Order: sequence, then structure tokens, then C-alpha cells
Amino acid sequence: MATKALRPLSQEQSDVWHFLHDATTTKVFFGGGAGPGKSFLGCLFECVDSVAKPGSRGLIAREKYEDLRKTTMLTFFEVAGMLNYHEGDHYRYNAQEHTAYWKNGSITFFDHLQSRPGDPEFNRLGSREYTRVFVDEGPDCQPKAIEVLETRIRFRLSEFGTPGKMLITGNSGYHWCRDEFVLTKKNEPVALPDNIKVQLTTYLSNPDPEFREAYGKKLDGIKDEHTKSRLKYGDWTSTPRTGMEFMPDFNSAQHTGQVAYDPSLALHFTLDFNSAPYMTLLVAQIRQKDMGRWAVDFLKEYTPSHPLATTKAVCEMFARDLRDGCF
Repeated sequence: MATKALRPLSQEQSDVWHFLHDATTTKVFFGGGAGPGKSFLGCLFECVDSVAKPGSRGLIAREKYEDLRKTTMLTFFEVAGMLNYHEGDHYRYNAQEHTAYWKNGSITFFDHLQSRPGDPEFNRLGSREYTRVFVDEGPDCQPKAIEVLETRIRFRLSEFGTPGKMLITGNSGYHWCRDEFVLTKKNEPVALPDNIKVQLTTYLSNPDPEFREAYGKKLDGIKDEHTKSRLKYGDWTSTPRTGMEFMPDFNSAQHTGQVAYDPSLALHFTLDFNSAPYMTLLVAQIRQKDMGRWAVDFLKEYTPSHPLATTKAVCEMFARDLRDGCF
């Protein structure tokens, strides 16, 4: 079977490529909609830099090894072929070690980032050293794994003249990548330091026009509007519809505003016992209105993230506010 031709990068891919090779950027998030060539670019980054930096070490990772083997690794070998890098001539792949050994001494490791019983801190990653890391579908991974990996990007960096690079890809949604790179819980853009870059994208960024046309039609066929908004349009604010949406007659002008705390009424709480993306505590009061109706006034919402996403921590926040007269 003939090897596919290597197309010029799209503008979005080119921007990410620049970030991966400048002198200041250390981490790049490339994400949004499906199909823009995120995995392709990550594998291209690993192949090119393995050859350009003899003796360097790269890691390609996903949350589960099975997904890595069936998707990203296939893309890696396809991209290597596009670059005319062939096994036996330019590299040797050891299937038992999940490792590609390049002729120039560079190494590409393939590994999963799934947590293991007894190792919640990902200590198994602690003794490793890399020059660059590509994490495909980062939202599937635990933030702790990414945090540990960042400390492992330290192999011969001064020799190669690079600050060490991490590329993370992923689709839009409510997950840790959104909180860290894209939007705050108030849907405001995240303020990023100069060493972290973000490139948002959709399938329209794919440089292959035939792919764009065919994939666009496939995405149009998605019936669930929430899924279509995420995958086709890269919508970071879309939420799934349940069919019984909360308060269909809700009107922000009528039902939002400052609510005064009434010391004569009891406080009511609702706790959502999640730890990711955050723990939730709502504080409310219930009062009787005219014609026998009742009103529920929500006074405050607490949504602490890790490491404060615990029942104890959120209750301590409420107790402190109550003590300080914040209601």
C-alpha cells in the first residue's frame, strides 16, 4: 500500500509547531473539536525531533495503553512512513518494551498514564527522564499524572537548547483541561503565563480538504446536539440536555440577584460528593410566599477544586463564612 503524502500544516498546526520549537514555551494545549490533526501533529513532533536531536528521549502517552496502541501508535507509524522513516532503516520497534529505538540513539517511549492500585502519586514515573512529552487525549488522564510528568522533562535539555516541551491534546468539554487552559468556572478566559500556550481548533483546521468535507458530513450526522457542539464546533460551554431541564420557566432577570440572609430561617444544604472537577455545596433558605407558595433562595455556592475538593474542606469554608458574618 502506498504511503500517504505529507501535506503542509494548517495555520493552527503551524502555530503549535512554532510553540513546540521556540525558546520559552514549555507546555502547549492543542484542542477543541474533533478531527483537526491533533494526534498527527503530536506524532510528527516526536518523529522529527527524534531525528533532529540525536540521543534525545520522547514519550507518547494516553490514559489507557489499549487506546494508545489502537489509535495514537498507529498514527505514529503512519507519520514515520510519510517522512520516509522506516523500521529497520531508521528505527527499531521493540513491542515487548513498547519502545522505538532510533538509529541516532534517540528513544521514543509509549506508555499509559492510568493510575495503579497503591500508586495514587504516580511514583512509577518518578525515575524517568524525557526531552519532550506528547500526551494524547489529555482530558482522559488524571491531572496528577500530568503534573508528575512535567517534572520528568529534564533529559539533556541544555545540550539540545530546549526548555523541555509538553504537548497535550484533547476535545472540548467540562474537564481539568478546560479549567487549566481555556475557561474559568465563570466562563472567563484563563490567564496563562508566558510559557504556556493554547491553540483551539476544529475539524476545519485539518489541512486535507477531502477529509474536511467527509468528516464535516459525519459530524453533521450526530443527533445529540451537545456532542455535536463539542466535536464539530469545539464548544467549551455546551452542556448536555436531559430532557427535563431545570426550571423551564427560568428567567435570569426575575430569578437572579442579591438574596438577603434571614437569621430567623433555617439554613439548608445540598452536597454533591464529587472530587472532580470539584466538590459542590449549596446553601439555601426556604420561605413561604403568598397564596401558599414557597420560595427557595440560594445564598451561596461553594465549588473548591483539588486539593480542597473534600467534604471536610467545603464544610470548613461554610463554617468560616458563617462565623465571619458573610451571610
